[in-house]
Amino acid sequence: MMNLLKQECRIGSEPKTSFLSETHLFPPGTVISRNLDGIVASIYGDDEWKYRYSDAEDVYETLKFHKGPTPLDALLREQNKGLMWCHIDKGRMRSVRTIRHSNYAVRAWCEICRGCGTDLFALLRDPSAVAGYAGSFNINYLSQTSALISTLARNRSRLSFSGEVPLKLARTVLGEELASRGAYRQTPLIPSNIYLQILSRLVSSLDEIEKDLDSLIPLYFNPKPVRLGPYTAKEYDSAGIPVEVESRLDYYQAVLMLCVVAFSGMRRSEASSIRLTECLREFEDGGSTHYEICGFTTKFNKGLPKPASWITSKEGARAVQLAQRISEAVVEKHGHGSSGKGRPYLFPTLSNSCKERPAGGLRSSRSAVLANFSPVIEQRDIDELNQLELARGWQREGIEVGSVWPLGYHQLRRSLSVYAHRSGMVSLPGLKAQLQHITDEMRAYYSDGFSRATNLVLDKDHFSHEWNAAKAESSFLAYTLGILLEGTEVFGRGADRMSNTLGSRTQGEALQLFERGQIAYRETVLGGCTSLQECSSTPLSPLPWDCVQKNCVNQVVIGKRLDHVIKTQESVVAALVGEQGSVEYRLEADNLRVLLQAREKFRS
Repeated sequence: MMNLLKQECRIGSEPKTSFLSETHLFPPGTVISRNLDGIVASIYGDDEWKYRYSDAEDVYETLKFHKGPTPLDALLREQNKGLMWCHIDKGRMRSVRTIRHSNYAVRAWCEICRGCGTDLFALLRDPSAVAGYAGSFNINYLSQTSALISTLARNRSRLSFSGEVPLKLARTVLGEELASRGAYRQTPLIPSNIYLQILSRLVSSLDEIEKDLDSLIPLYFNPKPVRLGPYTAKEYDSAGIPVEVESRLDYYQAVLMLCVVAFSGMRRSEASSIRLTECLREFEDGGSTHYEICGFTTKFNKGLPKPASWITSKEGARAVQLAQRISEAVVEKHGHGSSGKGRPYLFPTLSNSCKERPAGGLRSSRSAVLANFSPVIEQRDIDELNQLELARGWQREGIEVGSVWPLGYHQLRRSLSVYAHRSGMVSLPGLKAQLQHITDEMRAYYSDGFSRATNLVLDKDHFSHEWNAAKAESSFLAYTLGILLEGTEVFGRGADRMSNTLGSRTQGEALQLFERGQIAYRETVLGGCTSLQECSSTPLSPLPWDCVQKNCVNQVVIGKRLDHVIKTQESVVAALVGEQGSVEYRLEADNLRVLLQAREKFRS
């Protein structure tokens, strides 16, 4: 369908619409946002909107719209504002990032409209035109476009246009485009050699930053052209900050945020939203000092911030402490925001302690960060990537021999997950908690491929090597103790296969099969699993319902465990008997039915 729909935009140079560019789609006085005191912060007629996204304090995201000198540009600007207001006004948006990227997507479509001389609403109602230009959009904008077209369809009368919006066809077009990029949706893992160099350079930079701040922070306050250390203030911005000092502090903030993400696994948005006060906690456990970063996350909470914490290393803690010095200097120079009541950020702008750094994060200092922290890609790095994902075209993503590694925050998050899991020192539940994930599917997304990744524990005497070496023996003992000693009745296709494989072998020969990775076994609530790969069953319950229902090829079921689980499940259903119409009752009753059917089938 995509090939049939793709075609050139042949609309004339004048917009095909009766809408007048001087007319507003909504009354100019429509209130967009208010501050905590109820005073209007932005109205529809403003050139830019301050959209408040916190119910606890005056925190805003500034939305900017399409601009241009022609009547068509004026029309596109009004349509940009009207569509975004309908998008926002449908209810609470799930995150400020969604609002920001939705507006970026609208502006990108406006630029396309400007080039082919049509209005925004006409273009988005034409699936062939959407298909023709969708290939030039990144995945994020494509995802936002689907939601925007849905908003357009729901608000035809409010947005003053006639004609149907072929929503189903538009979603099909965008869905096919997204599906065609399936191999490129996952953030690339940083190759082990490059990853180690990046971490080493980040750690080394902390000494330089600490030393430089002694000179830079006094210059940040001093309005006179004086020389402190290696820096001389010659030019000043409108806020009275020496330009060279501002540039250097901005660069250091970017580096420190990279350190925090690299040594905690936080998302960029989570790192940028850390508050200055009470953001780092130190505690003792097991005779050692540990550090915890305290902040907020909006994931799985309908876009609302909720308290969260991340364990970090001493390097991550040191990066937080250095960032605190910069933020405290901004507070001292500019106070606590315009209202005097705001809560300063750990990574604020240098002109307002209560405003986050720009959304790009690395954007303003990207060239300097890449020059100083991203190594040049070698052939061995490409070979390592191909071992993990052979079918992926790395050159399309700017990853090729001789180029600088295109470092991004999310790469550090995924690489931490993969290499930590690969070391054998971090369990999947621990990884899930550290990454603030609610489902094991997302945890598996980040750790996918860990078994083929390099083990970055380089110390030959480190206990993790013994831990990994003992995995085969522990798997062997779990099978022999669980099946041969405990199991009087053993069912399942996995049990049959293990019996056929090990029935004629000695214990020593069986152990060798485990050590070579030819067979495996791990315990489950019902018995065990013989899969050599990550389990793909539904992970939100300790019981593998999918495996039981489908009689998974790797499943091992011990009869008395199954009986005990059924008794427990019968008690749960009996306790809910007075709520037979509830979702909870139906789910638990369905689970009991699955167990009873499985037992009957196993023993028949």
